[in-house]
Amino acid sequence: GADRFYDVVEDMIGYRPNPWMRVSWSIITPILCVACFVFSLVKYTPLTYNKTYLYPDWAQGLGWAMALSSMLCIPGFFIVQVLLSEGPLVK
Repeated sequence: GADRFYDVVEDMIGYRPNPWMRVSWSIITPILCVACFVFSLVKYTPLTYNKTYLYPDWAQGLGWAMALSSMLCIPGFFIVQVLLSEGPLVK
């Protein structure tokens, strides 16, 4: 995961990046992304046009489905790989 990515970045740029970058890639960035997503769900208000027209539920549902379709690919692929792999999860 992060260690291999760190090694590949070293190969590309010719020197070892600051260890802070590995911490940022593997811990800080995922936490911030999840926090932004959760806060957007908490502060969610239905979409309106000119503060008068409220879009129908099916249109808002379609928008959410389109947005989530790209976000759910990574966890979905992970789940499929875990279910199809043989042996223990941690090797």
